[in-house]
Amino acid sequence: MFSLQAKGEADAIVHRPKVALQIVGGLTSVYPNPFNENTTIFYNANEDAFVKVKLYTDKGKLMSQLFDDLVEKGSTYQFELDGRSMLPGVYFYTIETDKKIIHQRIELIR
Repeated sequence: MFSLQAKGEADAIVHRPKVALQIVGGLTSVYPNPFNENTTIFYNANEDAFVKVKLYTDKGKLMSQLFDDLVEKGSTYQFELDGRSMLPGVYFYTIETDKKIIHQRIELIR
């Protein structure tokens, strides 16, 4: 299993599980959402590509780049977001490839 500890205001740990997870509603999902301390972003790669995962405030300010690496087609990736150092509120994450950008809203509550 591969792990990455990201630096910045938001911390993330990235895991590449050996067994693919069922992704509900398409290529990406978040659970739980809203979240209290931690949430997990799931991404199911439908092609080999370089992928960037970024976290933004509700005002569009980049908080952290959680991931920037090659993903393999058919693999599922988990990005665990530790929100304990973040303020409650709405955030957005993006998953960028050469061909598309996926935006999702997440909410941190206390």
